[in-house]
Amino acid sequence: MKKIGNLLQKLKNITPPDLFIREGVSQALNSIIGLKISVRNISFDKKNGLVFIKTEGTKKTAIFLKKEKIIGKINKTLHNNLVKDIK
Repeated sequence: MKKIGNLLQKLKNITPPDLFIREGVSQALNSIIGLKISVRNISFDKKNGLVFIKTEGTKKTAIFLKKEKIIGKINKTLHNNLVKDIK
């Protein structure tokens, strides 16, 4: 019989689904900058921890000015350091 600690350790390492991460990015953008970006315009590369946002240049500039704060909020919300950069 397996110990419950071993099972809980496995659950701790499960990564959330893509949609959950994209919704977290959208919520962080809305709360920090006030931008409402649809999850359809956000993609996430799990392998490299990169978030890609499709939007106009002026909105991208606002995002990049607060990039570190946005990444911190996303990772804090997800309780995991999945997001490394925003492109």
